[in-house]
Amino acid sequence: MQRTAQISPGTMESISTPERVETHLGTLEFPLGVPTEETANRLYDHVDHVRAVSAFLDAYSGVSLWAARRGFLEAGVQDHDVLLFSEFMDPKTFVLTGNADTVYFSLPRPDRGPRGGGSAAPGPLFSQRHVVPLGR
Repeated sequence: MQRTAQISPGTMESISTPERVETHLGTLEFPLGVPTEETANRLYDHVDHVRAVSAFLDAYSGVSLWAARRGFLEAGVQDHDVLLFSEFMDPKTFVLTGNADTVYFSLPRPDRGPRGGGSAAPGPLFSQRHVVPLGR
């Protein structure tokens, strides 16, 4: 005689997919634990939206730095020149989120250049770094 394990109703409920779930996306339905076509489409649309927002935010800083380089070139600052803002920003300075108590400098480097005796690698290399710690 074969014996089967007994699973308590509480355990079954805790591991089962509910038939309906209320979310900010609306009501999601899972009859017999399987999403309906409408629920699956709604979830895929949501994932697509989240990934699109993520891609936009990931690219935003690179696009900003590329635009800054273009502005530097238009102002006569050539690649590999050092640009030093010798005075603090004031309201007339056209810089997004510039601080009035920070000295800024920039070294536009559109290529990676030789490193350790290697050859120049094509493509842009931009980065922003703080020169001093910003506090704790």
